[in-house]
Amino acid sequence: MIRLEKITKTYKIREGTFKWHNLNAVDNVNMDIYDNGVTGICGVSGSGKTTLASIISGYDSYDSGTVSYTVNGMTYHKIPENTNYIRNVFQDPYISLNAGMDVMWHIERTAKLNGVTMENALKKLGMVFYDYNIYLGRKIDTLSGGERQKLAFAISLIPDPEVIVLDEPFSMLDTINLFIMLKLLRKLSDNISIVYLDNSINRILFVSDYVYIIDHGKVAESNTTDNFAIKQNSSTGRKLIECSPSIFKRIE
Repeated sequence: MIRLEKITKTYKIREGTFKWHNLNAVDNVNMDIYDNGVTGICGVSGSGKTTLASIISGYDSYDSGTVSYTVNGMTYHKIPENTNYIRNVFQDPYISLNAGMDVMWHIERTAKLNGVTMENALKKLGMVFYDYNIYLGRKIDTLSGGERQKLAFAISLIPDPEVIVLDEPFSMLDTINLFIMLKLLRKLSDNISIVYLDNSINRILFVSDYVYIIDHGKVAESNTTDNFAIKQNSSTGRKLIECSPSIFKRIE
């Protein structure tokens, strides 16, 4: 379990010479991420989702508050060292993969760094790419954006983490592949805690067990996914539902 209590993160934004203003990217956030299942975090662009994801996964610091990680009955205030406890998949695969190397290089390197056999590493790749053999020799710069996102996701699975934080990980995927990946997340969540961040409430409702709505760095509301789908208790939540595309309505 991961618990965030009164987490605040402020950035200094330059407005001009000797002039700055504070941007509260995360503002007094309380959040519980339980073992197994999918915790969805939804908000519009610029709402603070990515900063929150970086804090949860230990990639970014915070100004005040407490983050605690409960692992095997022990509670820590930082991610336990020398463990494969948590992995983060960033939205932009172009910065997380080496464009000059091929897929096999990435799989071999990840397996070696984490003490995983190539057999098990390739099994994880096969969960994401059913026909993975045709990809092994391909250079990263020959892959589409969606293929790169799938590869980044597969790499995150290799160490068998207990928690995976996914920050809009499938934004470049077509509808069919997106559906396949979201179904895979549901299956994986039987044994892994998944934090899934997205600006699409439709995708959040499809895959999540519990949902947090973020607005201007604050938690606007939180609820089980089923209850949120029935009734939204914040103007932000209602707006996300109201503006969600549906095959049953057209823009007029």
